[in-house]
Amino acid sequence: MKLVVFSDNHRNKDVVEWIVTTNQDADRIISLGDSEMKEHELSSMGIFGVKGNYPFEPDFPLDLIMTFENIRFLITHGHRYFVKTGLYNIKTAMIANDCDVALFGHTHQALILLEDDLLFLNPGSTTSPKLLINKSYMVITIEDRKISVELREVYTNHLIKKHLSTFKPRRSVYGF
Repeated sequence: MKLVVFSDNHRNKDVVEWIVTTNQDADRIISLGDSEMKEHELSSMGIFGVKGNYPFEPDFPLDLIMTFENIRFLITHGHRYFVKTGLYNIKTAMIANDCDVALFGHTHQALILLEDDLLFLNPGSTTSPKLLINKSYMVITIEDRKISVELREVYTNHLIKKHLSTFKPRRSVYGF
């Protein structure tokens, strides 16, 4: 399964159209908020997502919990978890919801961090990145509890960083 994830495009429709066109083989395209586009604008391009901290996305949920190929994701913009000051709150939410991966934006800083068997992913910003990282988005490929994360540069599709992880088998509902 191929997921394409972006965040913080701040009304730049051209970059969203470029991401969609470049990744036509994606199974899902996910906006992590602050698109400043209406839900119908994104869904008409096959994109779903979450609400950011800008008030332009009233029809999106604040968080989503989704499972792709038996890997459980917390999908959020991140502002409600104060991700600009650290990952403690989002980590707590991941654990409470039995998630393996957090997808979040808000900081405009790309991040790939594996900590305590939890994977934190932030695709950065497609329009105004911070910390000298180029405008970026992520391509995530999942198969058999294996995940490949590629941080890619917008408009060139140049690979910035790659990460591979294998998750332990999920517990059954009975704990064994």
